Amino acid sequence: MRDAIAKRNKLVTVQTPTETTTSGETSLSWSTLLREWAAIVPLTSREYSFASQRNADVTHRIIMPYRSGITSACRIVWNSRVFELAEPPRNIDEENHTLEFVVTEVVD
Repeated sequence: MRDAIAKRNKLVTVQTPTETTTSGETSLSWSTLLREWAAIVPLTSREYSFASQRNADVTHRIIMPYRSGITSACRIVWNSRVFELAEPPRNIDEENHTLEFVVTEVVD
């Protein structure tokens, strides 16, 4: 975990969903909540095996500084890659210092 915290070398965008209704049709769009430096860590085979017992598609962990307002409805984007949160963000040691996200990469 400490290595991941040290390697916050990817500038990610945390996005929040916004639903709009036009002519009776609802559409979903994404707006930027914040941008932050983060570590994106692919799960090891052992971690993947454990995570798949809870959520079959979990592929990565993302570590970033603590920020309030991020919910499991948000998503994280890095370059053209999109990661959906598989579970609510985890406040490491409940110290409001570091957040950990267990995510699924969206592959089109």
